[in-house]
Amino acid sequence: MTEQENSVKNENWIAISEKALVIIFLYYCFILISGLIGSIWAILDNHCPGKQLEKIEIAIVGSLSMAAVGSSIFYIRKIYKASIQERIAKPVDNKIRSIGTIIYFVIRPIFSLGLSILVVVGINAGMLSMTDQSLKLNEGFVNICMFISFFCGFSSGKMIESLEKKGTSFIPSLFQETKGS
Repeated sequence: MTEQENSVKNENWIAISEKALVIIFLYYCFILISGLIGSIWAILDNHCPGKQLEKIEIAIVGSLSMAAVGSSIFYIRKIYKASIQERIAKPVDNKIRSIGTIIYFVIRPIFSLGLSILVVVGINAGMLSMTDQSLKLNEGFVNICMFISFFCGFSSGKMIESLEKKGTSFIPSLFQETKGS
C-alpha cells in the first residue's frame, strides 16, 4: 500500500458528534432487532399450515426485514470499526460534513428497503414471464426473496453504485429509436 493510499485509509471520513454517533448506533440496533423479529415472523408464517397471508405478502415483509438486518449489520460494523481505528472526527467548523454523515447513516437502511422491494418484484416478474398460467407462489419464493434481500441490504452501497452505472445506459436505450424503423 502506498503512503497516499494509507493516508486516505486512515483519514477521518466520519464527522459526527459523540451524541449523534450513539443515537445512530441505537437507531441501527433498533433496525436490527425489528428486522430480526420481522424475519422470524415471515419464516414461521411461511412454514405454518393454515390460512395466513399470501406468499407475496410474506415475501415483502420478510424481504424488507432481511434487508434491514443486512443493512444494520453492515453499518454497525462500519461504525465500530471507524471508532476502534479512531477514524471519526468531531465536527468543529464543518457542520455540512456532519449533516452529510448523519444523512448517510440514516438513509442507507431506507435505500436497502427499496432494493428489497425491487428483489421481490424482479423475482416475481421473472417467474411470471416464464409461464402463461397463473402462478402459485410457494415457500421457496419467500425464502429466495429473503435471502437475496439480505445481501441487497448488506451491500446497498455497492448496489446503488451498480444501479447508477447500469441506469445511465439502460434508461436512454429504452427511448432510442431502432434502426430501420
